[in-house]
Amino acid sequence: MNRNSFLNQEKETKLLSLIIITLLVDIILLNINFYYRDPVLSIIYDLIYARSLLFIATLILFVYALIFLLKKSFKTFLLFPAAAFLVLSLFCNIRLAKTNFDRVQCNKSIIEYYEFLGFDSCVKITKKFKQDVINKQIKYFQEEYNPDKKFEERIRDQYGIELIGESCTQFTSMRCYNDLVRDYIAKKEK
Repeated sequence: MNRNSFLNQEKETKLLSLIIITLLVDIILLNINFYYRDPVLSIIYDLIYARSLLFIATLILFVYALIFLLKKSFKTFLLFPAAAFLVLSLFCNIRLAKTNFDRVQCNKSIIEYYEFLGFDSCVKITKKFKQDVINKQIKYFQEEYNPDKKFEERIRDQYGIELIGESCTQFTSMRCYNDLVRDYIAKKEK
């Protein structure tokens, strides 16, 4: 092993392979997150960070490839910043993927309620609730900031009411629907 060499050839090859795999996974996740991004938000910081960090890592790997072709000895040191930027980019992408997944799942769950989810549509949502009672398809919209976990578990387990995610955007009519569910459960338990 050469004194000027930081890593031996075998370790460098393994590290480079790991970096390339991480790069490919990161690129795939970035594309998926870009496709499923929230169309309402104009700025999504995790997406910007992930894209920027991926660009920096790719630039470092490009410089590494140039130095590799020129056979310079300090090429190994470029692998570590590239790996660091890739890991940070991957972290941002994974966080964003979870956010996007939650939002997409939420949207799938409440799609049948969109026409009832206006600001002042308690009358409309009451009609939908009555239909849900008849069809035995009652839902409960979980509240992100003020959850009642015991109540939610009880209505899910005892009454088979579907809980719809905490990450959903809360509309006023959802609170009306939840109040109707609470009243319905209170009447059932009397």
